[in-house]
Amino acid sequence: MEIQDEQLVQLVRSGSLDAFDQLMRRYQRTVHQIACSVSGDYEHGLDISQSVFLKAYQKLDTLADPARFKTWLIRMTYHESIDWLRRKREGEFFDESQHVDHGASDGESALEQQLRQEQISQLLGRLHPKHRLAVVLKYFEGCSIRDIAGTLECSEPVVKNMLYRSLKRMATHAG
Repeated sequence: MEIQDEQLVQLVRSGSLDAFDQLMRRYQRTVHQIACSVSGDYEHGLDISQSVFLKAYQKLDTLADPARFKTWLIRMTYHESIDWLRRKREGEFFDESQHVDHGASDGESALEQQLRQEQISQLLGRLHPKHRLAVVLKYFEGCSIRDIAGTLECSEPVVKNMLYRSLKRMATHAG
């Protein structure tokens, strides 16, 4: 049986480094994916991820609802990534194909898969960072609309609108 985030947070607050290590392992891919999608660079994503987990550990006592750890961590990742981007003033976006396992379907060649992934990466790169994050969280991380709304600190209808507009924009540019 998997220990819930809320229980792990309580264990960390009691001094368990092993519990925090479990939380890090559980969310390292998600944190890195978000950091990469905002920073535009795999290596910078690693640096941002490390910074996020350090801050999360240091500020864990400020988390009001331990059951909302994932949303809190994703929001922290987004803000840390935006802060990094502001400091670096970089406008390029990362190559999504290097970091997201889309999986080749039967009969799809490696070249076809690479071309499809490059197209997805380019389309994501055209989106506003908040919209791109919403798309990545929904369609690559499987987050609920409610969790995305909590992460982006907006209402669920706003998230739905973001996703609709983002997919529409991506479809327009794909054709």
